[in-house]
Amino acid sequence: NWIGRIDDPSMMLSNSEQFPLLNAMFLIMRQALSWREHLLEYPSEPFGTSNAPRYYSYSLHRKVVMTEYIVMKQVVDAFYAFKEFSAEAKQTIVMNSYNYWLPFNMSVLTALYGDGSVKTCYMHRIMYFDTNFDSLISWVQSDYEVRLNNDSNCQLVARHLHKFLTGNVPMLVSALRYMKLNDYEMAAVYLLILIETNKSVAPMDTHAQHTLNHIREQLLKELYEFYEDDDKWRLGEILLLLCSIMETGNDFLESITLMDVCKRKIVYFALRNNNEE
Repeated sequence: NWIGRIDDPSMMLSNSEQFPLLNAMFLIMRQALSWREHLLEYPSEPFGTSNAPRYYSYSLHRKVVMTEYIVMKQVVDAFYAFKEFSAEAKQTIVMNSYNYWLPFNMSVLTALYGDGSVKTCYMHRIMYFDTNFDSLISWVQSDYEVRLNNDSNCQLVARHLHKFLTGNVPMLVSALRYMKLNDYEMAAVYLLILIETNKSVAPMDTHAQHTLNHIREQLLKELYEFYEDDDKWRLGEILLLLCSIMETGNDFLESITLMDVCKRKIVYFALRNNNEE
């Protein structure tokens, strides 16, 4: 139950005879989870927040990341090899993977719906993914610099992201509920990725801008409610992370709407707990 379970019967496709390879992929994923459980048997060198569950060592973390990278790469490569898979079948496995490989989802999503160059870029970065938030910010910022010099990739990523995420915010929030590792950091990761995506949408593309803004507002609302009910300190932590991101001067985060939402929540959080801090 560390990151959710993938052996739920509902995870299997009902018409398994039509998609034998997809179901074989689920078996591979389950095997990866058993490897992960073995690696986590002797956790050491805790890192992360003090109120979070126990963590495993950094070296084991790297092994788990590489295991998941290999498994997900096999899945992506299989999709490229079997062109007859329908869009619905691909969508199914992406959505099912969403709940169990949260940090890797954006790379898989881009690999499935993007072109080869985008796939290579994201897969390479995911190989070295870790829970260090500073590293992640650098990752997103460097990605943004790359996109600035490549309009085609820039537009491609934005188009596929906003197309897929529309209407799937509840799935994002539901995926967060499975996470036991730095929940608030993972939430901030998604917000940061969404914010950076906004930069890759042309200002004159009002439809894409409107869609992305709607996604962010809905996601923020869901996240606030989730953390408010879950743990009062988690709400404070995610708000602090949001404020620190604001200081970087992202255009979207300077918008009146989001600033007001954050200010209201911070004030409410302080008043509710009758705490000057």
